[in-house]
Amino acid sequence: MPHPQKARPVDPLVASFLRRKTWSDAAVANATSSLNRWTRFLTARGVDLTEATGDDCAEYFKARSAEVAGATLHKEWQFLCWLYEWLVHEGELPEVRKRGRMVEQERRGPMNGVDAPPLTDPHPDRIRRITEADYRRLMSSFDRRKMLDCRNAALCSLMYWSGPRMSEVARMDLDQYDPIDGTIQVLGKNGKWRELIVLEETRSWLDRYLRRRGDDVAVALFASSLGGRDGYTTGRMRADAIASMLERRCAKLGIHVTAHQFRRAFTIEAKLRGIPETEIAKQAGWVPQSAKLMLPRYTKDAADELTKRAFRSSDPTAVRAQQRRLKRVS
Repeated sequence: MPHPQKARPVDPLVASFLRRKTWSDAAVANATSSLNRWTRFLTARGVDLTEATGDDCAEYFKARSAEVAGATLHKEWQFLCWLYEWLVHEGELPEVRKRGRMVEQERRGPMNGVDAPPLTDPHPDRIRRITEADYRRLMSSFDRRKMLDCRNAALCSLMYWSGPRMSEVARMDLDQYDPIDGTIQVLGKNGKWRELIVLEETRSWLDRYLRRRGDDVAVALFASSLGGRDGYTTGRMRADAIASMLERRCAKLGIHVTAHQFRRAFTIEAKLRGIPETEIAKQAGWVPQSAKLMLPRYTKDAADELTKRAFRSSDPTAVRAQQRRLKRVS
């Protein structure tokens, strides 16, 4: 099965660094995105990768802390530490530095004096999911008569109600979707397949999209556009293109969210509907160990609402009070 095109490192040194790593495809893609962002930050300041200073690193993480959560920031800090450790080891940076009469080992280059960001979110009030009201406003903005709008609406609906990862959406092939059964066979992390349940709203948008797509030769379920024309599509949408489309569409409507927050919204909506955590984890593609960590993390900002809903929906005293009222009426 053909794979979506992967993002490439913009700096040759970053490319060499990543080639030496035996990480998974997902980890390499994550590192590529983070290190490309760092490289572009330096380029905008007129600084080369090997000329960066501790002040550059500090300014970068200060700017990123306003955009991402603590865990993401910590992972980016790790990527930069590993990159500069490798650059020192390869002789691209000096191994020692002088401070007065003292000579210190330059283990991490400019990252030596940069403390690890805290794993907790420095902005607890940050919107961590797309709300149902914003989601409805987003869906009402799509034109059912246009093929690309139908494709993008189907993507948004699938992400919100079924919770696949963007990389999984990019890998979906047309023959993996069963419109009768309402399921998609998904290739997840570590090469594991699972069956993704598609809800009725998503099936309707997919049906409109596939009717308007016609006899397109693309293998992918969500084909990329050619020159932005509705009449012809080719190839496969990459994960970063999916994220860009979602975030760009939301930004036009004044909805400031990231694409990954659709997956968080899926988790919370499923919990609110009373779906057991085991089934949520299976749909999301989490192994049991990951589910124990990810479910509390994804539902943290809705913990109060979930607790209230759970206790009130199972209130035994409310049933007895209703029975007493019925007896008094009769």
